[in-house]
Amino acid sequence: MSEQPTPTQHLIDITSMLRVLSCRTCGVGYAAPMSLWLQRSHDREEIFCPSGHAHRLAPDDEAPESMQLLNLLVAGELENVQMQLASALIAANRAAPAEEGPISKTELKRRSEMLASKCRLKVCRFCGKEKGGGLASHYRRQHAEQVAKLPARMFD
Repeated sequence: MSEQPTPTQHLIDITSMLRVLSCRTCGVGYAAPMSLWLQRSHDREEIFCPSGHAHRLAPDDEAPESMQLLNLLVAGELENVQMQLASALIAANRAAPAEEGPISKTELKRRSEMLASKCRLKVCRFCGKEKGGGLASHYRRQHAEQVAKLPARMFD
């Protein structure tokens, strides 16, 4: 059974053209990606059947069309992979929680006072300076952006 993707998983489907071949030694039929077949035949390298028999491939014809076809196939496969990656990134961005926008002055004041009340030593958690009784105003004036970036669940 195939599992449904969770928000942290991303599936990428890749489509590739296959060349159907049969082994000259054992007769087993198999398929190889067209780009692999063209590259191996152009370079006159071996390709192996599932049983392990090696076959040296020769291009269909010595014309440069086989190399042009190889370039087109490789470019098409690359474009397909790029499209799939772009789709996965879009899906990941949609699944990611939305960032909070700017907070109001009253919310900043509430958060600053809450942070200051939790701090027994009256030392700024962002810059480490000792502020005594004015820690909440220090948070509002000096570290408003950092206080705003803190997750809202900290202040519930």
